[in-house]
Amino acid sequence: MNPYLVRLCGYAPAELAGRPLTELMPCDDAETLRQRLYSMHGSSRFTIRLISRSRDVHWVQISATAIPSSDGRFRGCMMTVTDLSRQQMYVQGMGDQQLLGDKVERIHDQLERLKVLRTHLLSELDDMRQLPRVDATPFWHQGRYLYLIEPQKNGKRKRQYVGSDPEKVKQALSSVRRQQRFLQIQQELTQIDYQIRNATFKLDSFLWDLAHVPPDLHRLLPATA
Repeated sequence: MNPYLVRLCGYAPAELAGRPLTELMPCDDAETLRQRLYSMHGSSRFTIRLISRSRDVHWVQISATAIPSSDGRFRGCMMTVTDLSRQQMYVQGMGDQQLLGDKVERIHDQLERLKVLRTHLLSELDDMRQLPRVDATPFWHQGRYLYLIEPQKNGKRKRQYVGSDPEKVKQALSSVRRQQRFLQIQQELTQIDYQIRNATFKLDSFLWDLAHVPPDLHRLLPATA
């Protein structure tokens, strides 16, 4: 069993051995993974969520390469998993005891992590633009028939009938959740762009002020015992 996946999800190796990866995902992510893998040719990269044993959610990037078979059918794939959760952390925990150089280096490192996360989110956004998305609220009539109620426009509200067919219901709900994730990514990108601009401005201002410090400042300070 992959030791990294064991450590990330908090399970013992024996608990994960033989289990499909989709069992560690929310239902909509699992459906996205199945669709991607079964329609994949060559290599693909996309972002999903994994749920740990303690119910923590980890955003991970999946890099998958299809394993060819002689009859052309889907045989399987090799996948690598990159944890993106830590890349969402901004500059924090910098104690006063750290040297100035360490602080500046850590700010630069966190900026690079934010840029990497931004790249991953943009990639996920582009992927989702190619998949069905519906901005609507699910409504069950008599607990059996699904309708999708779209937001009101010009005083009118559009209602789309889905019905009770399990496959159509699953696809419709996946489209709704996909749109919700699409909007969430846009909000996260807006926040990340703000953090990058704010941190870059503060760092540039600090370096500008530092450039005006006399190079022989140590000669101007009183000696200490």
